[in-house]
Amino acid sequence: MPDIPTFIRCHINAFEYFAGVPSTIKIDNLKSGVLLANFYEPSIQVEYANMLNYYGSVPIACRVKTPEEKGKVESAIKYVKNNFLKNLKTDSLSELKSQLCDWQDTICNKRIHGTTRKVPYDEFMEKEKSHLNPLPLERYEVYEIEHRKVNKYGHITYRYNFYSVPEKYVLQDVTIKSNGKVIRIFDDKLNEIAVHQVSNSKGEFVTNSSHNIRAKFQTNENQYSDKSLKCGVNVHEFYLRVKDHRPHHYHRTLQGIFNLCTKYGDKVVDKACKRANNFGLYNYLSVRKICESGLFEDDNLNHETVLCGGYYNQLQEYDKLTGGVNAGINQETL
Repeated sequence: MPDIPTFIRCHINAFEYFAGVPSTIKIDNLKSGVLLANFYEPSIQVEYANMLNYYGSVPIACRVKTPEEKGKVESAIKYVKNNFLKNLKTDSLSELKSQLCDWQDTICNKRIHGTTRKVPYDEFMEKEKSHLNPLPLERYEVYEIEHRKVNKYGHITYRYNFYSVPEKYVLQDVTIKSNGKVIRIFDDKLNEIAVHQVSNSKGEFVTNSSHNIRAKFQTNENQYSDKSLKCGVNVHEFYLRVKDHRPHHYHRTLQGIFNLCTKYGDKVVDKACKRANNFGLYNYLSVRKICESGLFEDDNLNHETVLCGGYYNQLQEYDKLTGGVNAGINQETL
């Protein structure tokens, strides 16, 4: 069974070959044309119906399991198979097209028909052609129709590129239509929600600024700074120290801290970051350990001991914070 664009192009090619359009077209109940077969009111595929409406024609579906309604069409297909295709000796598509056109003009359309005993070409020119409606000035634009799911960044994929939709459609199913130059995106009710020019690149993000996509890759340094400050001054200080320590890959650490704020609350995480700052710990796991163990409530931070003219922090304290060997929350509290 042909896909919808191919099925539509076949009709358009036929209209242009005969230089006219019939008022009605009788079709079989294939899914490219009929979505739901019904003798009284079949459900016609939307894009196929739009094409016929553009050419001023309407479809009439055959009755199900009634092959005699299209017997002459089946006979014509059998004639092509047993004559032209049976004698075909080329693998070249261009040669096939050339030979087919020659066969149609010199043999098929000029023969005496087995049933009517008349020449098909003469009958068409004398009686049938005058009943065809004229072709429109412009050819119907055929679109590829596909379905996509919007990713969490608010984009859909098409031909190795990414195209944005309004943010409210994130993770929803949409329908796309494209003619290779323009891509149109529709919601589940076939309302148009986005239009983009098709990119010839690969891996490109084509984003409409009005879609307000707040994707991870669009989160900038100012947003991290503002969000950390809203969580607390100690979280903001933690952010500054982590960014200074790991300037190129601090983002994941901060995302983890913000998730802890959601789980434990800003006040708890702010106290935990205060403790981590004092111990010189600038990683997510340390802050999470402090939140889980309740160490953020301990205000005793002075565990420094003078030794050999310098200062050191007991290693046991670091073990408790980082989950190191023999680290136990039930041991001496920091």
